Amino acid sequence: MKLLTIDAPRGGRPGALSAKGEIIDLLKVDAGENVQSPHDNEAGYNDIYPALKSKFTELDFGFDFCFFDRIIGGLRLENAAEEHRAAKWLHAVDQFLCDAGTFTPEQFHFLGSKLPT
Repeated sequence: MKLLTIDAPRGGRPGALSAKGEIIDLLKVDAGENVQSPHDNEAGYNDIYPALKSKFTELDFGFDFCFFDRIIGGLRLENAAEEHRAAKWLHAVDQFLCDAGTFTPEQFHFLGSKLPT
């Protein structure tokens, strides 16, 4: 099952959206249950965005980044200030390369409200 993570607003509940449009409450998933799809990253923007638009009214949309999230978790510098400076620089380079069209953003955020059935 393809899942799209839903970031919870402050005080909200984290969830995921399946390809069928079902919202999965991640707080109710049994310990040890794998909610990561074996087909994760199988579908890209061109597949996911139209599926979202078919189920939700778009309220907000934006491209995020291409490689930043894959590098940031591995930063280990002398102190937090250096890590923060390096992270800001990496994020800016990622955004610049995406904005210039050199790289295609792999991630995006989509905020929507469920269409009436």
